[in-house]
Amino acid sequence: MSAFTAGRAASRAALSALATGWPLAVATTARADHPMANVRTEGLSPLALALVTGGLALAAVLLVVVIAMLLTRTPSASEQAGE
Repeated sequence: MSAFTAGRAASRAALSALATGWPLAVATTARADHPMANVRTEGLSPLALALVTGGLALAAVLLVVVIAMLLTRTPSASEQAGE
C-alpha cells in the first residue's frame, strides 16, 4: 500500500468516525424540553395531521413523476426535423 493510499484510507476512517461520533458528542436537551412546554396549544388532531401529511406526500410524488416525465420524454417529429 502506497503512502497516498494509506493517507486516503486514514482520512476516510477519520471522516467516518467524525460523521458517526459528532451527533452523539453534540447531543443536548431537545428544544421542546423547556419550562414553557406546558403552555403550547394543542394543534391538529391526529386524523387531520395524517390527512395533511398524506396529501403533501402525494403532491410530492406527483411532482417527481411530472418532472421525470418531462426530463425523459422523446422529442416529437417536428422537434427532430428542426422546425
